[in-house]
Amino acid sequence: MRIGDDVAVERWLILMHDDAIEGEDGAAWEPYLSRLGEAGALLGGSSLGPASSFRSPLAAPGPPSSIVGYLLVQADSADDVAALLEGNPVLVAGGTVEDRPLIPD
Repeated sequence: MRIGDDVAVERWLILMHDDAIEGEDGAAWEPYLSRLGEAGALLGGSSLGPASSFRSPLAAPGPPSSIVGYLLVQADSADDVAALLEGNPVLVAGGTVEDRPLIPD
């Protein structure tokens, strides 16, 4: 996707898992999200409720954790997304955070 003066901006999903080693600091979300918003990177996000999973009996075993939240961000590169993860409360607590580029249709 391109905006402004022909500057490429990619949209990414940041997916948070429920496997944090330490207790997640819920109060850390507000300053983290504010920083992303001030940087113009945050497009949206939400916590996710419990999942219902459906698998084929032929499927390989599933992942060891569940996705419990997501952020939709814009960034020019994977390195820029990695920089946005600094201070992510799940990552700080030792949990798993994935980033995935959204592929335009």
